[in-house]
Amino acid sequence: MEIDQFLLDDYKLKCDYLGAHFSRMLTRFDFFLAVEAALFGFSFDTDGLGEYHLWLAGAGMVLCVTWFYFGAADNYLADHYRTQVQIAYELLTLRIGFPPSSAPSEAEERLYRDYSFVGDVRHQLIDNRLPLRFRITWFSATELVVALPLIFLVGWGLRVTIPRL
Repeated sequence: MEIDQFLLDDYKLKCDYLGAHFSRMLTRFDFFLAVEAALFGFSFDTDGLGEYHLWLAGAGMVLCVTWFYFGAADNYLADHYRTQVQIAYELLTLRIGFPPSSAPSEAEERLYRDYSFVGDVRHQLIDNRLPLRFRITWFSATELVVALPLIFLVGWGLRVTIPRL
Protein backbone atom coordinates (compact mmCIF):
# COMPACT_ATOMS: atom_id res chain seq x y z
CA MET A 1 0.00 0.00 0.00
CA GLU A 2 1.34 3.42 -0.87
CA ILE A 3 1.91 5.96 1.88
CA ASP A 4 -0.60 8.37 0.31
CA GLN A 5 -3.36 5.76 0.39
CA PHE A 6 -2.44 4.79 3.93
CA LEU A 7 -2.65 8.41 5.10
CA LEU A 8 -5.98 8.91 3.33
CA ASP A 9 -7.44 5.73 4.86
CA ASP A 10 -6.08 6.71 8.27
CA TYR A 11 -7.67 10.17 8.01
CA LYS A 12 -11.04 8.67 7.01
CA LEU A 13 -10.87 6.15 9.85
CA LYS A 14 -10.09 8.86 12.41
CA CYS A 15 -12.92 11.06 11.10
CA ASP A 16 -15.35 8.16 11.37
CA TYR A 17 -14.16 7.39 14.88
CA LEU A 18 -14.58 11.03 15.96
CA GLY A 19 -18.13 11.06 14.57
CA ALA A 20 -18.96 7.77 16.29
CA HIS A 21 -17.55 9.11 19.56
CA PHE A 22 -19.81 12.17 19.38
CA SER A 23 -22.76 9.86 18.77
CA ARG A 24 -21.92 7.70 21.79
CA MET A 25 -21.28 10.82 23.86
CA LEU A 26 -24.71 12.28 23.07
CA THR A 27 -26.39 8.94 23.76
CA ARG A 28 -24.83 8.87 27.25
CA PHE A 29 -25.75 12.53 27.76
CA ASP A 30 -29.39 11.84 26.81
CA PHE A 31 -29.54 8.85 29.17
CA PHE A 32 -28.10 10.68 32.18
CA LEU A 33 -30.19 13.80 31.53
CA ALA A 34 -33.43 11.79 31.31
CA VAL A 35 -32.73 9.77 34.48
CA GLU A 36 -31.58 12.84 36.45
CA ALA A 37 -34.60 14.89 35.38
CA ALA A 38 -36.97 12.04 36.25
CA LEU A 39 -35.41 11.50 39.69
CA PHE A 40 -35.43 15.22 40.41
CA GLY A 41 -39.06 15.50 39.35
CA PHE A 42 -40.10 12.45 41.42
CA SER A 43 -38.43 13.97 44.48
CA PHE A 44 -41.18 16.64 44.49
CA ASP A 45 -44.02 14.09 44.50
CA THR A 46 -45.68 14.86 47.84
CA ASP A 47 -48.35 12.14 47.53
CA GLY A 48 -46.04 9.15 47.39
CA LEU A 49 -42.35 9.50 46.75
CA GLY A 50 -41.92 12.85 48.56
CA GLU A 51 -41.09 11.11 51.83
CA TYR A 52 -38.19 9.39 50.07
CA HIS A 53 -36.69 12.63 48.76
CA LEU A 54 -33.46 12.02 50.72
CA TRP A 55 -33.02 8.59 49.10
CA LEU A 56 -33.78 10.05 45.69
CA ALA A 57 -31.33 12.89 46.36
CA GLY A 58 -28.62 10.40 47.35
CA ALA A 59 -29.20 8.36 44.21
CA GLY A 60 -29.27 11.56 42.15
CA MET A 61 -25.98 12.75 43.64
CA VAL A 62 -24.26 9.43 42.96
CA LEU A 63 -25.61 9.56 39.41
CA CYS A 64 -24.31 13.15 39.05
CA VAL A 65 -20.80 12.11 40.04
CA THR A 66 -20.95 9.18 37.61
CA TRP A 67 -22.29 11.43 34.86
CA PHE A 68 -19.57 14.01 35.57
CA TYR A 69 -16.86 11.34 35.27
CA PHE A 70 -18.21 10.01 31.98
CA GLY A 71 -18.65 13.56 30.66
CA ALA A 72 -15.10 14.58 31.59
CA ALA A 73 -13.68 11.41 30.00
CA ASP A 74 -15.81 11.94 26.88
CA ASN A 75 -14.67 15.56 26.66
CA TYR A 76 -11.04 14.51 26.96
CA LEU A 77 -11.44 11.83 24.29
CA ALA A 78 -13.23 14.25 21.93
CA ASP A 79 -10.27 16.64 22.14
CA HIS A 80 -7.84 13.73 21.76
CA TYR A 81 -9.62 12.39 18.65
CA ARG A 82 -9.85 15.90 17.14
CA THR A 83 -6.08 16.22 17.58
CA GLN A 84 -5.52 12.83 15.93
CA VAL A 85 -7.69 13.93 12.99
CA GLN A 86 -5.70 17.17 12.75
CA ILE A 87 -2.37 15.33 12.71
CA ALA A 88 -3.59 12.87 10.07
CA TYR A 89 -4.90 15.79 7.98
CA GLU A 90 -1.63 17.69 8.23
CA LEU A 91 0.44 14.62 7.31
CA LEU A 92 -1.82 13.90 4.36
CA THR A 93 -1.82 17.46 3.03
CA LEU A 94 1.94 17.70 3.49
CA ARG A 95 2.44 14.44 1.62
CA ILE A 96 0.27 15.38 -1.35
CA GLY A 97 1.58 18.94 -1.49
CA PHE A 98 -1.54 20.84 -0.51
CA PRO A 99 -1.78 23.73 -1.09
CA PRO A 100 0.27 23.62 -4.28
CA SER A 101 3.60 25.41 -4.28
CA SER A 102 2.79 27.42 -7.42
CA ALA A 103 1.34 30.88 -6.92
CA PRO A 104 -2.42 30.48 -6.42
CA SER A 105 -5.00 32.97 -7.58
CA GLU A 106 -6.73 35.19 -5.01
CA ALA A 107 -9.79 32.90 -4.93
CA GLU A 108 -7.61 29.80 -4.56
CA GLU A 109 -5.64 31.48 -1.78
CA ARG A 110 -8.86 32.07 0.17
CA LEU A 111 -9.95 28.47 -0.34
CA TYR A 112 -6.59 27.12 0.79
CA ARG A 113 -6.66 29.40 3.85
CA ASP A 114 -10.17 28.28 4.87
CA TYR A 115 -9.74 24.58 4.10
CA SER A 116 -9.27 22.58 7.27
CA PHE A 117 -9.70 19.18 8.85
CA VAL A 118 -12.88 17.58 10.16
CA GLY A 119 -13.74 18.91 13.62
CA ASP A 120 -11.70 22.12 13.28
CA VAL A 121 -13.81 24.95 14.70
CA ARG A 122 -11.05 27.54 14.93
CA HIS A 123 -11.80 29.02 11.52
CA GLN A 124 -14.86 31.26 11.33
CA LEU A 125 -16.31 30.19 7.99
CA ILE A 126 -19.88 31.36 8.53
CA ASP A 127 -21.48 34.67 9.41
CA ASN A 128 -22.27 34.64 13.14
CA ARG A 129 -24.32 37.83 13.12
CA LEU A 130 -27.62 35.96 13.01
CA PRO A 131 -29.04 35.56 16.55
CA LEU A 132 -29.83 31.85 16.18
CA ARG A 133 -26.39 30.84 14.97
CA PHE A 134 -23.44 31.39 17.28
CA ARG A 135 -20.71 29.56 19.15
CA ILE A 136 -19.22 30.39 22.51
CA THR A 137 -15.60 29.38 22.05
CA TRP A 138 -14.84 28.85 25.74
CA PHE A 139 -18.03 26.82 26.36
CA SER A 140 -18.93 24.42 23.57
CA ALA A 141 -21.57 21.71 23.61
CA THR A 142 -19.01 19.16 24.74
CA GLU A 143 -18.42 21.20 27.91
CA LEU A 144 -22.16 21.02 28.63
CA VAL A 145 -21.70 17.28 29.16
CA VAL A 146 -19.45 18.14 32.11
CA ALA A 147 -21.25 21.24 33.40
CA LEU A 148 -24.80 19.90 33.56
CA PRO A 149 -24.07 17.17 36.14
CA LEU A 150 -22.55 19.84 38.39
CA ILE A 151 -25.69 21.97 38.00
CA PHE A 152 -27.84 18.98 38.94
CA LEU A 153 -25.54 18.28 41.90
CA VAL A 154 -26.14 21.81 43.18
CA GLY A 155 -29.87 21.27 42.63
CA TRP A 156 -29.76 18.07 44.67
CA GLY A 157 -27.86 19.88 47.42
CA LEU A 158 -30.56 22.54 47.51
CA ARG A 159 -33.25 19.87 47.41
CA VAL A 160 -31.77 18.21 50.51
CA THR A 161 -31.16 21.39 52.50
CA ILE A 162 -34.55 22.91 51.62
CA PRO A 163 -36.87 19.88 51.50
CA ARG A 164 -40.04 21.97 51.01
CA LEU A 165 -38.62 23.59 47.88
